[in-house]
Amino acid sequence: MDVFFVISGYLISLIVFKSLENREFSFVEFYSHRIRRIFPALVLVVIAGYAAGWFILLSEEFKQLGKHIAAGMGFVENFVLWHEAGYFDVKTELKPFMHLWSLAVEEQFYLVYPLLVWVLWKTRLNILISIILLGTVSFILNAKGANDDVVKTFFAPQTRFWELMLGALIAYINGFKVQWRLFGRPESAGIQRISIGAAGQPLLANLMAGLGLILIGVAIAAYSRTVAYPGVRALVPVAGAALLILAGPQTWVNRKLLSHRLMVWVGLISYPLYLWHWVLLSFLRIIQGEEASQSARAVAVASSVLLSWLTFKLIERPIRFGELRKVKTAVLIVLAAILGLIGYGTYLKDGLTFRSDAQFQNSRTGDTGHLTYHKYIAEKYFLCTPADVAAEALKWDIYTRCMQSKPNEQVDIALVGDSHAEHLFIGMAEALPEKNVAFYIKGSPPFLDNPEFKNIYRAVIESRSIKTVILTMHWVGRYGEVPKGSTLDAELTKAVDALSAAGKNVYIAEDVPVFPFDPQKCKGSRRFAKIPVCKMPRAVARSQEDVYHESLIKVVGNRPAVKLLSLGRYLCDEENCDMAKDNLLLYRDPNHLNIIGSTLVGRRLVEDNIQLFRDRFTDATETAQPR
Repeated sequence: MDVFFVISGYLISLIVFKSLENREFSFVEFYSHRIRRIFPALVLVVIAGYAAGWFILLSEEFKQLGKHIAAGMGFVENFVLWHEAGYFDVKTELKPFMHLWSLAVEEQFYLVYPLLVWVLWKTRLNILISIILLGTVSFILNAKGANDDVVKTFFAPQTRFWELMLGALIAYINGFKVQWRLFGRPESAGIQRISIGAAGQPLLANLMAGLGLILIGVAIAAYSRTVAYPGVRALVPVAGAALLILAGPQTWVNRKLLSHRLMVWVGLISYPLYLWHWVLLSFLRIIQGEEASQSARAVAVASSVLLSWLTFKLIERPIRFGELRKVKTAVLIVLAAILGLIGYGTYLKDGLTFRSDAQFQNSRTGDTGHLTYHKYIAEKYFLCTPADVAAEALKWDIYTRCMQSKPNEQVDIALVGDSHAEHLFIGMAEALPEKNVAFYIKGSPPFLDNPEFKNIYRAVIESRSIKTVILTMHWVGRYGEVPKGSTLDAELTKAVDALSAAGKNVYIAEDVPVFPFDPQKCKGSRRFAKIPVCKMPRAVARSQEDVYHESLIKVVGNRPAVKLLSLGRYLCDEENCDMAKDNLLLYRDPNHLNIIGSTLVGRRLVEDNIQLFRDRFTDATETAQPR
């Protein structure tokens, strides 16, 4: 999306600057044009997605779909995903309207940007200086935020606006003479596409365009979900887009490649294609319960191209242009509002459980999704202490994700980490009824130098009652979040040594197997789905453990008092790992235990390491069970 943010900021700014210079700018016309541009395809895709969800999704899934539809139509999807803290906990492929976050950021920008430019224009303040200053502030927040809170930085508008403002900056340079005095109306350069090539530097222009294309390609190839983003890394695709625009339309790349008839056609349908492709791929993923085959994904992508062309031809173009523009705008606003209300109503009514497809057929016992799990904890246990740590805890829906098994402040055992520490809580709390067990988590690795864990480590280290600390996280999923220049074992060592120095008994828990399919696949029969198979080879789980196991061994190897706890063996035999046992489902998504799974694993963990958790032995030579 970074490339499209730059292009969008550039194109929209050209329109705004030109209309201001010609004294034709109108807020009503600007936003009416945006509505006719954005709403037709959006309304159609949301209606189609809601209809598909009616027949495919279970009640909790449909409830969440309703919430994301309401957020999408209100252009606040980025805030919903940010505060769910679920973008990295739940596979994004299971959220059909997750991709509307970028549209939300864009529209939030266009709520304030035209007004800002209009005020600057009327007051004769230097627009160029203002754009540079505001864009710089946004970039600094982005660069700092990628290290402090990667989820917030990814979704927050203030950490994304600099990309759109870079496009605005290029549009200003292309339209006006550069002036550095604080006051004064911009001197026009004709609002035309002045480029390096047009300025008599064709060789430089071609080099810039080629470099721009390479930078975008590098970002696509090199960046993955394990890389903290956006941050400074976003400069690569953003700079690539800026170079392509600055190089001008006469370069070989822009004239022969990007202006090819096929590329132009793709550009015309790019917006509906963006909307359709994710919805189709997401529903395909949900139906199959695992990553779809290449052929199935190819069919979905081809279908999205066809639907996008039809949407552009039959819906977008007729509504965007032609007569009755005011009527069209009003109708689109009403439709969007109705869809938003329908989505919100679906959310409030728990996914309309009266639907025939709201429940699995021939289902196994066990909760799926996250809401039931968090609700169970909230209703049975107590808010964690101290209060300042609880106040800044993550939330899922209305539930605080920092809890303890007893109401008093004297916590005995602390689970510290991410959601994979959280999913051990129920089992350990029930297996240790005489102990006060608490979990303290964030959506990032529990490293001592991680700012998100600053107050958690302070509270745990200063607590006199906490004798036992278990560190764990989604090791495979967060392995790439180790700070640059460091290693997993080095970061863990800092945390372990700090806790040990404070007199804590420290244990590091390995992870449960991560399955390549969703528990919904194992829960029971779903419309259009195949007969569920809930196993995966043990070799796959061992390959996951191999990613991080050596690092954990390094930490405990030189510290006899630190123990390593194995979890995978409770769900696997020598040949297979199973997501279900005795017709009981153990997972709520591909890598998180559900209530039954937490109870099973937590109980077995305590039974096999009873001396570690009941304070019966203090001999430092006592060890956990081997891997």
